[in-house]
Amino acid sequence: MLTINHPLIVIADDITGAAEIAGIGFRFGFKVNLIMYNGEETITCPEGYDMLVLATDTRSMTEAEAIEETVRIAEAVKRMGFTFIFKKTDSVLRGHIAAELKTLMDVTGIEYARLIPQNPSMGRTIVKGIYYINHVPLSKTKFASDPEFPAETADVMLLLFYKYRGYKYRGTILTPRKTTERKGIFLAEAATIKEIERRGAEINEGVLAAGGADFFTACLTVKGYTPNVLAPFEGLQGKPTLIIQGSPKSKSLANFSYIQQQNTIQRNMPMILFHREIPTRWAEKLKKEYTSHDLMILRFEDYSYRKSERAQKAQKLREEMGKAVIVLLSERLPQELIIEGGATAFSILKRTAWNTFDVTGEVAPGIVRMTPVGNPGVTITLKPGSYPWENLFL
Repeated sequence: MLTINHPLIVIADDITGAAEIAGIGFRFGFKVNLIMYNGEETITCPEGYDMLVLATDTRSMTEAEAIEETVRIAEAVKRMGFTFIFKKTDSVLRGHIAAELKTLMDVTGIEYARLIPQNPSMGRTIVKGIYYINHVPLSKTKFASDPEFPAETADVMLLLFYKYRGYKYRGTILTPRKTTERKGIFLAEAATIKEIERRGAEINEGVLAAGGADFFTACLTVKGYTPNVLAPFEGLQGKPTLIIQGSPKSKSLANFSYIQQQNTIQRNMPMILFHREIPTRWAEKLKKEYTSHDLMILRFEDYSYRKSERAQKAQKLREEMGKAVIVLLSERLPQELIIEGGATAFSILKRTAWNTFDVTGEVAPGIVRMTPVGNPGVTITLKPGSYPWENLFL
């Protein structure tokens, strides 16, 4: 029987994934503290909190860097003492998942990891070893052109292990009839919430639980925790707002009726900046427009380039967008800062003085609101790049 002692500890490989899990904790009535992990040797959970979420940026690192970072995190968490760790992974298996899980297992001494990344609540399922989104194989969806982790296959074992060379193949798929293995990394098939909940009920002490939002929710639900009915989001209400669309292929928000009704300006970050002008000069040009409008949207100009350049260019875009946003924040701190895309959010927030946050609301699954500890004057809303905007702009 699994007993979750406080604080419940979650480790995420990007900040929007961390926020998503933190939002679920908030939904279940926990007081949640989210920390951007920056290599600290000691991690503490402030007094009075029920849940500690560590947001890392290991998905944007090389595999070697991700392993080094995971070692530091695992050693810090081990020193805290724990009975249950949940490792949040990307729902479509982007990132260095096998490498990070194996590292966590090595440092903590855990021999068995149960991985359930898929979210049936969003049409993301694994059936007979194949990953589907709304019944379409993953490799036939937009994730096939992801700049850093393209889904070149829908075979989950290949997605999970084929890029990780430091771990001998000791993992498999758990089918509905196969549940007895107790050493290695095991990815469980599931196509419904009920199947996810059954897998959650199988989690005991000494098991590393890893995966997506539906699995985390199931782990809480089957242990008797009950979600609250949350108050509806009241909207931005004309507050000074800065929105960063950090996913290069994200559709513009300019057509939203709410956006059209506001004193809004939208500016794209053009690729030409990498050739003829430094981003700081571009940001300086934006200052006057930013202070004269209630709502500004910054987004990446749609671009295309050779496959071999995708990861490098994506990282460059994030870093330069982060620099530009900090210039604007130093000019005027908005009441609402909305950021789409985990790597972009980390690039921006790591440049601020904020690294610890209180979760204050969940607009929709994955879209979470939080305030920096010590600076409640600004509310930050984070959204994964692949999730819909839901009712944020009513």
